Amino acid sequence: MAQQQTVARIVTLPGIKHRFAAGMYWNHEERRPSAATLAKNSKEFGRWGLGRQTLLKSWQSGYTAPIPGVKSTDGILSLAAVIADVRPEPWQGMYELGDGVYWLIAVRDNQQIIPGGDAIGGYDDIVRLQAEIASITSHTQWDYRHGNAQELAQIILTDGAKYLSSARIKDLQHKSWVAPMMTAAGVAVVGGVGMHLWHAHEARVAIERAQALARERAIERAMAQKAAAAAQHVVPWQQVPTVGNFLGACERAWNAQSLDIGGWNLARWDCVLEGAGVSIRTRWTNAGGTPFEAPGTISPDGMTSRLAGTGPQVDPVSPPIVEDFDAAARSLLDIQSIGAAKIAIRRDQAQPGPNPAMNTSPAQPWGVAQVHIESAAPLWSLDLGDRLDAIPGLRLEEASWSRANGGWMSSGDLYVRKGGLP
Repeated sequence: MAQQQTVARIVTLPGIKHRFAAGMYWNHEERRPSAATLAKNSKEFGRWGLGRQTLLKSWQSGYTAPIPGVKSTDGILSLAAVIADVRPEPWQGMYELGDGVYWLIAVRDNQQIIPGGDAIGGYDDIVRLQAEIASITSHTQWDYRHGNAQELAQIILTDGAKYLSSARIKDLQHKSWVAPMMTAAGVAVVGGVGMHLWHAHEARVAIERAQALARERAIERAMAQKAAAAAQHVVPWQQVPTVGNFLGACERAWNAQSLDIGGWNLARWDCVLEGAGVSIRTRWTNAGGTPFEAPGTISPDGMTSRLAGTGPQVDPVSPPIVEDFDAAARSLLDIQSIGAAKIAIRRDQAQPGPNPAMNTSPAQPWGVAQVHIESAAPLWSLDLGDRLDAIPGLRLEEASWSRANGGWMSSGDLYVRKGGLP
């Protein structure tokens, strides 16, 4: 089956006249790739590309299919080839280019750009790819860098400027470039060695190339398998609405709630996430009303009653991002430190999911902690919704009010990374 060719995108950076191609396919080379080799490989990987030698003297080649809307390769440079050597490997850089577009570069093994390590796309896609790379290269201690287009431009103008000339992309199948190089290579071969030595050399190169290609394909297969597994298994927090969406539904329900009905006073109010919406559960106390006016189901002694009903729908959109426990806990406790609410976090030791005794599935790369928040007023009225929403992996599933203590309690889960997730 023919490989689907990568299509890079054109990137421009502030203060730099060059146009850059971001999102290329990279292939390991045992030695400097000849024009003939590049031309041959370009039929499989993409017609436009280049060969690059890293700072540590290893070789690789990069490819992209012709970029839509771009007539020729004139003046186009590989962004990854310019940036890859500016920091010691292994390192990953994630840069915001504007308009919701991010670029990822991942470099290791003698400053080489790894398969999938030159990518461009939306935030969630890039973070997900970073997680895949981290899980597949779990033994690697990555140096993570983040920045924006301005910072990326500054890196190029300072540390990356010396790599600009060697990062030029060519049409690898254009005869004006391929033919002279192939001819020169052929003359050198015929004049320098005998045919039997040349065949032995070609056989050795073929073996080395096959070995290098096998290593590259192993990483690619692992990434493809992980992506397929992720598509089949949605992590649990993606099935739970964000904090902001949940609190928004509860706020609408609370604003429509009566505090007394026919001599019965509201004693407790619970907004509970259920399916695609929230359920509202209320408890009432008799404050001089008759049994006939009691909301819902009355108690045998006629002093209390309970009522349950459905509330607003909740937008189910929820991002896949989580972070480690320490980072998430610090963000939560920072809210407590300003006196806005009292927060308790209980981290479970048990791994959620199938019974560990059955040993039917591997341990998940995520964990879960329980979160309880007490506040004098509802969280939405304290303007805490956005701050809570900004904590990756936090999902609230209940918000309650009690007349007895006059306060509010909210609870839910905090999903955290153990490894292999963004």
